[in-house]
Parts: sequence; structure tokens; C-alpha cells
Amino acid sequence: MADVTPTTVSLVLRGKGNISAAKREQIRRLAEELNYSPSPAAQALRGSATRAIGVIINFFNNPFFNTLFAGIEGEMKPRGYSFWVAQSGDDPVQESVQARRMAARGVDGLIVLPCSQDLSHLEELQQGDKPVVLIGNHVEEKTFTAVVADNLHGGEIAAARLAPERMPIHIAGPQNQSMSILRCKGFLNTVQKNRPGCKAMAHVYKIPRMGHAEGYAAMEALARNYYPPLSIFAVNDETALGVLKFCRCNGLSVPKDVEIIGFGNITLLDMICAKLSTVNIPTEQMGREAARLLLQAVETPGRSASLSVLDVAFVQGETTLNGRKI
Repeated sequence: MADVTPTTVSLVLRGKGNISAAKREQIRRLAEELNYSPSPAAQALRGSATRAIGVIINFFNNPFFNTLFAGIEGEMKPRGYSFWVAQSGDDPVQESVQARRMAARGVDGLIVLPCSQDLSHLEELQQGDKPVVLIGNHVEEKTFTAVVADNLHGGEIAAARLAPERMPIHIAGPQNQSMSILRCKGFLNTVQKNRPGCKAMAHVYKIPRMGHAEGYAAMEALARNYYPPLSIFAVNDETALGVLKFCRCNGLSVPKDVEIIGFGNITLLDMICAKLSTVNIPTEQMGREAARLLLQAVETPGRSASLSVLDVAFVQGETTLNGRKI
């Protein structure tokens, strides 16, 4: 209809080529009238960029990701990219399956919340020209670019806020994930520093997964072995909400009997009016930074891996005791 070759149409719609302004406008107008747009699937078959990336998280029902997705979209949408999302269920095998499926469907790169330290499946994809950016967790080897919260410092400031006259307890997440390892280390550092002679490791209660059900079960077990008052630092907000639910269901006053600190500052807290004391992660910034770094890797291959550590801050809520200096 425009009396040009398919190549010329392609160049115009991709903003390339030495083509007159009048002809460009005609092609764009016809494309709009015909509701014509490039097919990402066809581009993938031809080995072209699809301008789509894959995002793999642990669970769809994890409220942490609401703001993270907004950050990813905010960075990608203006640049003409979209993203697809899959969940791993905190299962390394499923994580590998989802990553390979997305790569087979032609995504230009991946943002992944890894659920273990074994990233061989992601190394294969990255070596095959599918750049990968990690979020939340990272590995010591500088193989992957990663964007994480300052989990060590977050664990330290959370532990420092626990009432000094009470027994401090940390409900720790899986110890094959860097975020859990570092938050636990921060707790141990602070307890050992502030409470000489305290066997800090004896105050760590480990759970297999970071969720509200696990938090509830953990508090149920702790209540059988310890008498209030207690101070609980939970590995994340979902776990902390499980602790809070147990207390409310079993007549324990918060923070009089049990004070609680979470980690994450998820938006769900405002929606359910749970004034939980927590450590804030700049989640939208994490999404934006991960997307920015991935698009850099997609558009400019060969960049060295980097680690971005985002600042965290304590947020005072109604689940910790007020009026004391830290």
C-alpha cells in the first residue's frame, strides 16, 4: 500500500533507515489504520530481539512483588519492552524449567529471584547470549549482575531495635539464600556485640520457607518452649504476619508479650492496617535498577557483572516498644 519493500516498512517501524519524513509518516499512518504491529514470536524465530524479558519470582501471591513489578514496568515501558512472569515455588528444578522455557520463547534476557546458590542453569543461558540479572539473592562469585537490599545492615538494625531486657529470637529463612544468610548474620553480629556472653546462635529458629504459615508455625513452636515477654525478628514481613496472627489468635498481646519486627515493608501492610515494625526495602527502585541493568546488557553485550546494594531503613510500627534509644 505504501509502495515500498517489507524491509523499508520494518526499518520505519523500528525507527531506522535513511527514509524521507513523508514516507515515514505514510507508513506509520497505514500501520496504525491496519492495526499492524511486529510479531515477537516471529522475531524470535528469526533470531531477532523480541523486546520482551522474563521475570522469575518465587510465588505469585508474595505481596513483595507488587511494587517490584511497577518498578520494572516503569523502566521498560518507555523503551518499548514488555515482560512475562513465572513462579518457581522456591524449587530450583522448577526455576530451571521456567528459565529454559522463557529462553526458548525468545525473551531477550531474564530477571530472576534465585532460590538457591546453584545457578548453573542460568550460567548456561547467559553463556548462550541471554543476559541474566539477579534480584534479592546473589552469589559471591561475580558471574551475574545482581540488585539486592543491604540485608546484613538490615539484620543489624532490626536486632538493635529489640528490647534489651528480653530474650531476642530470630526466625531465619532458608540458609541457601543470601538474603536469609545475611539477615541472620546481622542479627548474630548485633546480639553478640550488645549482649556479651549470650550464645546468639541458640536464639535462631530456622524455617524452610519464608511465608505467613511458616511464621505461624514457628511462633507456635516458640510459645511451647519460651515464656513471654519475647522479642522476635522475622526474616521477612510475611513470616512476621504469621507470628502476629498466632499472637492474636492465642491471647498474646503485641508488643507487651511479644514484640515483632519484619523485613521488607510490603505494601500489603497498609492495606490490612497492620502497623508492623519492619525494615524498608526500596522495592520499586530494585525493580527499576534490575530492569535498567538488564536492558544495558541486552543492548550492549559484554558488560562486566556488577552488584548493586540498596540502602534499607527501620520503620517503626505498633509491634515494637517505643521510647528507648538505640
